[in-house]
Amino acid sequence: MSFLVDVGNGERIRSEGHCSKVKFEMQGVEFEVDFHILDFSGANAGLAVQWLEKLGKIVTDHKALTMEFTYRRQPIKLVGAQNILPKPTQSIHLQSRIFTSP
Repeated sequence: MSFLVDVGNGERIRSEGHCSKVKFEMQGVEFEVDFHILDFSGANAGLAVQWLEKLGKIVTDHKALTMEFTYRRQPIKLVGAQNILPKPTQSIHLQSRIFTSP
Protein backbone atom coordinates (compact mmCIF):
# COMPACT_ATOMS: atom_id res chain seq x y z
CA MET A 1 0.00 0.00 0.00
CA SER A 2 1.55 3.29 -1.10
CA PHE A 3 0.53 6.71 0.21
CA LEU A 4 1.86 10.25 0.60
CA VAL A 5 3.17 11.60 3.90
CA ASP A 6 3.54 15.30 4.78
CA VAL A 7 6.87 15.79 6.56
CA GLY A 8 8.07 18.64 8.77
CA ASN A 9 10.00 20.47 6.05
CA GLY A 10 6.88 20.85 3.89
CA GLU A 11 7.69 18.06 1.46
CA ARG A 12 5.40 15.17 0.60
CA ILE A 13 7.08 11.80 0.27
CA ARG A 14 5.64 8.49 -0.90
CA SER A 15 5.89 5.37 1.21
CA GLU A 16 8.04 2.68 -0.37
CA GLY A 17 6.67 -0.35 1.41
CA HIS A 18 5.44 -1.81 4.66
CA CYS A 19 6.96 -4.03 7.36
CA SER A 20 4.58 -5.69 9.83
CA LYS A 21 5.24 -6.37 13.51
CA VAL A 22 8.78 -4.98 13.65
CA LYS A 23 10.35 -5.40 17.07
CA PHE A 24 12.70 -2.68 18.29
CA GLU A 25 14.00 -1.41 21.60
CA MET A 26 13.91 2.21 22.67
CA GLN A 27 15.38 3.26 26.01
CA GLY A 28 15.13 -0.27 27.37
CA VAL A 29 11.53 -0.86 26.26
CA GLU A 30 10.74 -3.36 23.52
CA PHE A 31 8.01 -2.27 21.11
CA GLU A 32 6.34 -4.14 18.26
CA VAL A 33 4.83 -1.94 15.57
CA ASP A 34 4.11 -1.78 11.86
CA PHE A 35 6.48 0.44 9.86
CA HIS A 36 5.94 2.18 6.56
CA ILE A 37 9.19 2.66 4.68
CA LEU A 38 9.89 6.32 3.92
CA ASP A 39 12.93 7.90 2.30
CA PHE A 40 13.81 10.78 4.63
CA SER A 41 16.92 11.89 6.46
CA GLY A 42 17.58 13.22 9.94
CA ALA A 43 16.00 10.36 11.89
CA ASN A 44 15.99 6.59 11.98
CA ALA A 45 12.23 6.42 12.40
CA GLY A 46 9.23 8.68 12.72
CA LEU A 47 6.34 8.20 15.13
CA ALA A 48 3.03 8.20 13.33
CA VAL A 49 -0.29 9.12 14.84
CA GLN A 50 -1.51 5.56 14.27
CA TRP A 51 1.15 4.23 16.67
CA LEU A 52 0.74 7.02 19.19
CA GLU A 53 -3.05 6.57 19.40
CA LYS A 54 -2.54 2.91 20.37
CA LEU A 55 -0.67 4.09 23.47
CA GLY A 56 -3.75 5.81 24.86
CA LYS A 57 -3.22 8.76 27.18
CA ILE A 58 0.23 10.33 26.72
CA VAL A 59 1.66 13.04 28.97
CA THR A 60 4.34 15.11 27.23
CA ASP A 61 6.61 17.76 28.67
CA HIS A 62 8.08 19.67 25.75
CA LYS A 63 10.53 21.60 27.92
CA ALA A 64 11.94 18.49 29.62
CA LEU A 65 11.51 16.45 26.40
CA THR A 66 9.69 13.60 28.11
CA MET A 67 6.79 11.40 27.07
CA GLU A 68 4.94 9.25 29.62
CA PHE A 69 2.36 6.56 28.90
CA THR A 70 1.34 3.02 29.84
CA TYR A 71 2.47 0.19 27.57
CA ARG A 72 1.69 -3.46 28.26
CA ARG A 73 0.41 -2.43 31.69
CA GLN A 74 3.75 -0.84 32.60
CA PRO A 75 4.39 2.90 33.10
CA ILE A 76 6.90 4.13 30.51
CA LYS A 77 8.85 7.39 30.43
CA LEU A 78 10.85 8.21 27.32
CA VAL A 79 13.37 11.04 27.47
CA GLY A 80 14.44 13.00 24.38
CA ALA A 81 18.00 14.00 23.55
CA GLN A 82 18.84 17.35 25.17
CA ASN A 83 21.79 18.32 22.96
CA ILE A 84 20.08 18.47 19.56
CA LEU A 85 19.24 21.97 18.33
CA PRO A 86 16.21 22.31 16.05
CA LYS A 87 16.79 23.59 12.54
CA PRO A 88 14.84 26.68 11.51
CA THR A 89 11.90 26.10 9.19
CA GLN A 90 11.70 28.15 6.04
CA SER A 91 8.72 30.48 6.10
CA ILE A 92 7.54 29.28 2.69
CA HIS A 93 6.99 25.80 4.16
CA LEU A 94 5.04 27.17 7.13
CA GLN A 95 2.87 29.28 4.86
CA SER A 96 2.11 26.37 2.57
CA ARG A 97 1.06 24.19 5.52
CA ILE A 98 -1.13 26.91 7.05
CA PHE A 99 -2.89 28.18 3.92
CA THR A 100 -3.42 25.04 1.87
CA SER A 101 -5.86 22.28 2.52
CA PRO A 102 -4.80 18.61 2.20
